[in-house]
Amino acid sequence: MLSKVKNTFVVVDGGHLLHKVVWQRNMNFEDISKSYLRYLQTLYGSNVAVVFDGYPSDVNGNSVKSAERIRRANLHSSHEIIFNEAICPETSQEQCLANDRNKVRFIDLLKKFLQKANVTVKQAVKDADVLIVETVVSVKSQYDNIFVVGEGIDLLVLLTGLAPMKENLYFRKCGKGRTPVVLYSTRSFKYKFSRMILFIHAFIGCDTSSALFDHGKTKFCFLERKKPSPGKKYKYFSTLKLPLTKWLRQAKLF
Repeated sequence: MLSKVKNTFVVVDGGHLLHKVVWQRNMNFEDISKSYLRYLQTLYGSNVAVVFDGYPSDVNGNSVKSAERIRRANLHSSHEIIFNEAICPETSQEQCLANDRNKVRFIDLLKKFLQKANVTVKQAVKDADVLIVETVVSVKSQYDNIFVVGEGIDLLVLLTGLAPMKENLYFRKCGKGRTPVVLYSTRSFKYKFSRMILFIHAFIGCDTSSALFDHGKTKFCFLERKKPSPGKKYKYFSTLKLPLTKWLRQAKLF
């Protein structure tokens, strides 16, 4: 457990946290919030921050990520629930959180509860990944080791690209089912590759296109160990001085 590692700071992806703690039957939302606090304190100690995605007031799909959330919600979502700390959930955890309005309401409740317990909680305007890395960078000189905890390989990419080659920065990629937990550092990539990682990431896609030529993001990020480095393409794009429209046309040749 990271809580036993001295002088360590942990930044937890709030989206990951929401589903990592299992809601027990007959618990009201106050008790559920307490279970999240216990989970954080037990695994990560007192030096911890939680960063949540932001949810625009218009959740009708005016962005790629909003549209993807709606698509997922349609698979197993519940109706909107009005609740407070004293109420017990009427549906399963998965169904409740699949409805964005329920999720927004619960995040607000949980955020206030954790803040009262002196846990640092932040919320991005939209996607939390950049704010997570910015939080890490802001405290990296104060601690011997800093861990980012989550599931998305995007976090390792951004951590490497924005704070490269720092020995004390780690990404703890949590597994699901039989998939084990994997610990990466910002030194997991070769220096030459780490300089290009944000460039490469730009071509991989987002939530709706998380594979490139049938390779997931994680696999693609480590392809350079087996295949020739895309250094020539990176050098080419980094020296281009073209209008954006022409630059994008050239990008298609990648």
